[in-house]
Amino acid sequence: MSNQVNSIPYNPDKLRTMIEGGCTAREIMLELRISAFTLMEQLVMLQEIDRKIYITEGLFDDPEKEKATFRKAGIVFHKE
Repeated sequence: MSNQVNSIPYNPDKLRTMIEGGCTAREIMLELRISAFTLMEQLVMLQEIDRKIYITEGLFDDPEKEKATFRKAGIVFHKE
């Protein structure tokens, strides 16, 4: 087994600034290079620190719904 520790950096000040600046979840994930799941975890930690609720637009959006799809003869096609 490896002794390597995989750690995702957590920067509450930068996360707070981005949320208060009106950044969407997608923008935050791209800037911080984190997944949606990690963003949710870090958002919970930030809310515990600040004792405040933060609303982040697009955090619970389903990326599969964004894909344009259509059906033809029972087959689902995705537009790219």
